[in-house]
Amino acid sequence: MRKILITLCVLMFAFLFVTTNESFARGGFGRGNCDCYDKGYPPAKSEEFKKFREETLSLRQTLSNKRFELEKESLAEHPDAVKIDNLKQEIKTLKDKIYDIKTKYNVNAKGFKPRCY
Repeated sequence: MRKILITLCVLMFAFLFVTTNESFARGGFGRGNCDCYDKGYPPAKSEEFKKFREETLSLRQTLSNKRFELEKESLAEHPDAVKIDNLKQEIKTLKDKIYDIKTKYNVNAKGFKPRCY
């Protein structure tokens, strides 16, 4: 009888913990690592953010292509180390250019939130 009571108490506390945990209390699958659920995406509607996206469109597309080239070269049967290093350097340069444009339009880290998946 005592084992049954202990088991029931443990199950009851486990149920209470799971249902009052923050990830279950908010609904869905939890907060993730950002606070998108609390504040939404205000920068996506701002003019500065739209200008930033327009100006960096070609850079972001080139960056994506370079990343695929890097992955393709890394997965090759005989990867070329010099080409890999060059691609990494080109990716870093593109990221720096995008960051400079980001600061130009004042799209800072606080206003530029990642999407929660």
